[in-house]
Amino acid sequence: MLFTSILLGLTLANAHPLQAQGAVPTPSALHEQRVASRLGIALLGVALGPQGNMVYSLPCPFRGVIHYVHSEAGLLTRFAGCDLGAGVEVEGQGRLWWPDPGPQAGAEDRFCGFMVGPGLPTCPSTLRWAGTLDVRIDGTSIAPLTEVRIDDLAITDRGAGFPKDLDFRSGVMGFGSMSVSIWGSAFSVADPSLPEQVFAPSGMTLESIPNPEGTLEELTEADIARLAWDGFDLLARWLLNETLETQRGPHTHDLECGTVEITVEDNLPIFHADWPSCEFRGLVWSGSFRMRWSEFGEYVYDFYLEGDLEIGGAVPRTVIEGVRWRSEHDFGSRHLTGAIEGVGQRRPFEYTLGVQE
Repeated sequence: MLFTSILLGLTLANAHPLQAQGAVPTPSALHEQRVASRLGIALLGVALGPQGNMVYSLPCPFRGVIHYVHSEAGLLTRFAGCDLGAGVEVEGQGRLWWPDPGPQAGAEDRFCGFMVGPGLPTCPSTLRWAGTLDVRIDGTSIAPLTEVRIDDLAITDRGAGFPKDLDFRSGVMGFGSMSVSIWGSAFSVADPSLPEQVFAPSGMTLESIPNPEGTLEELTEADIARLAWDGFDLLARWLLNETLETQRGPHTHDLECGTVEITVEDNLPIFHADWPSCEFRGLVWSGSFRMRWSEFGEYVYDFYLEGDLEIGGAVPRTVIEGVRWRSEHDFGSRHLTGAIEGVGQRRPFEYTLGVQE
């Protein structure tokens, strides 16, 4: 069976494509360096991120999301409206792989690791990506990218490392240096703080992307994808953890930014959150809400949320009164459906993401 491409089916408005209109400027060496640094770290993050039979998502630092899934051809990767910071935005998809010789792990295995041990394949120092990426720098579309090559990759026990809350298997290992080749030129990248800059930027606030009225219509396709695949998925995983611990009965979590009170009904948890200002994975949550399962099973997670909530940070500040979110998953594919309600508006979404035979 040969897996060939990522499919992303969606029913959303307000897309924000990065395709160029008219003449396409040639990137300067300075622009290329910025793209090489940010995109190189993002691709490395995908290669080191969670692996397995599922469809996975990583948040882009300032807007958008990255999806990836295993296939026989490597990691099939899609950048959806991804703002990597420093004025670099990318949109598109392709495949990412460690060239031979190197580990060709199956979906059930760890892709590779930088800590040598029994049964743990070691990542080679070269990583390649091929596909089509539309690139925009400082708001201007430039020549698309069709290939990225990372050579001389060095991972050290120093540096900031990759954020642990994103489940990067690099653990305490930090980024050292690498050579990134794009548009026919190679660039040295050796800033040890890049993993934190790209995956855990500081200073995000509710108003980072202004939306004075808080309406849903200001959300782009990439914003909806970020909420559906990252923000609401995070809530679902939290609710799943509480479902596995219902024997604890009612209890309260005191966070640095607010509280979560758990009650139990029919052996399933009900999640009551009071978050004056909580930041998780680049999204800032402010308000109070209640969340519970509508359906819960081995391959189906379905919850609804209601309350008085604002979400900002990596999406425009949006007032949300209700959310319906449903995930149906199987090996190598996932189907998300639902809707966001707020300020007299409703934004449905539907995605199918996976591999095609």
